[in-house]
Amino acid sequence: MAVLSMKRLALFGLIKDLDPILESLQRLHSVEIIDDRSTFKNDSVFSYEDTGRQVDTFETNAAHASDSLKVLEKYSPQKYSFVQRQFKRENVLDKSQFQQWVKEYDNTLAVIDNILSLEKELKEIEAAIPSAEASLEEMRPWIKLDVPFNYEGTQDTRFFVGSMFKSSNDALDDKSLIETIEENTPGIVGVGIKNLASTENRVYIVVICHRRDAQNIKVTLEHLSFDFAPDSEMIPSKEFHLRENHLKELKGRINTIKAQLKSLSEERDRIKFFIDYSHICKDRTGVTSRLAISKHTFILNGWIAEKDIDDLNEALSDHKALHIELSDPAPGEKPPIRFEISGRSVPIGGVISFSEKIHSGGRREFTPFGIHTKYYEFEEVF
Repeated sequence: MAVLSMKRLALFGLIKDLDPILESLQRLHSVEIIDDRSTFKNDSVFSYEDTGRQVDTFETNAAHASDSLKVLEKYSPQKYSFVQRQFKRENVLDKSQFQQWVKEYDNTLAVIDNILSLEKELKEIEAAIPSAEASLEEMRPWIKLDVPFNYEGTQDTRFFVGSMFKSSNDALDDKSLIETIEENTPGIVGVGIKNLASTENRVYIVVICHRRDAQNIKVTLEHLSFDFAPDSEMIPSKEFHLRENHLKELKGRINTIKAQLKSLSEERDRIKFFIDYSHICKDRTGVTSRLAISKHTFILNGWIAEKDIDDLNEALSDHKALHIELSDPAPGEKPPIRFEISGRSVPIGGVISFSEKIHSGGRREFTPFGIHTKYYEFEEVF
C-alpha cells in the first residue's frame, strides 16, 4: 500500500458542457472537488449558484421512492430463492437500458406517486370500514320497514316507529305489548303491533292505532320508555341496501388497490434505479454550487492523483473547449490522502462523499466526486 502523489486540478470550460463534464468526473471517480466559494465571493463576473432546492428535490424523490418500495414489499413481497438470498448482488445495467430509464425519470416519479397515493387511499378505506360496518348494523333491525321513519300513517290510522328495551325476563311479544298498551290507555278503539326485529336487549316495532287515539297512545308509549325513531324521511330498507352496497364497494376497492399494487411491483427495478440515479443527480447538483460560474463559463478546482491524470485527459478528450491546468501543492499545503492498494487507487476507507473527514494526523481523507448507489452498478454504462 502506497500513498499517491496528488496534483491540484483546475478546469476552465463552457457552461453548456458543464453537465457532461461532471458526468465524466463521476464516472472517473478520482477527482475531489474543492469548495472554494470564498474565492469569487465579491466578483463581478463569477458567482456561485444556490442549488439547495434542487438537491432537496432529488433527496425527497429518492426518499419517496424508498417508501414506495416498502409499500410494494408489504403488498407484494419479493421472493428470493435460497441461492439468491445467499448471493445477493447489485444489478448491472447496460448503456441502452440506463439511457432509457434516465429518459423515463419523470414517468417513474409518476409511478412512485401513484404507489404512495394508492397506499394512502387504501389506509383511508381500511380506516373507514369499521364505521361503515357499524352504520350497516345500525340499520339492520329496520330492514323490514319500507316506509320512512317519520311516516305518520293513513287518513284513519297513526304509525309510531321505534324500539323498546327488554330484559332477559321480558317476553315483549306482540300480544303482551298490545295488552300493556291497552291497559295503560283506557278507552281506545284498538291497537296493532308489527314486530320488525328483536335483539337480545331491544325489540323494534311499529305501533298502529286509530288517529283519534294517537295522542293518548303516544303518551302511553312515552311512559313505557318507547324510543321513537328519528324524524327522518329515510326509508330504512332502501338505506340498508345503500349502506350495504357502499360497504361492498369499499371492500371491492381494497381488493382493486391491492391488485394494482401487485401489478406495480413489476416496476421495482425501475424504482431502484430511480433511487440511485436521484443520488447521482443530487451529488452532481450539489457539486455545482461549489463552482465559480459566469454567464458562459465555469471554473472547477480540485485534487487528483498523479497516476489518474491520463484517465482524466482521456475522459474529457471530447470537450475541445475545456482547458485543464495541473500543478503541485503549494508550499505548506496539505492535499487529501489517496492510497494505492493492489494496483488500485482508493480513498481512505473507500468513502464516496463530498464531506471532509479529519483524521488524528490532521490530514484530510480523499473524498472523490463519485457515484453512491445501493441497487445498481453502472460500470458498463460509465
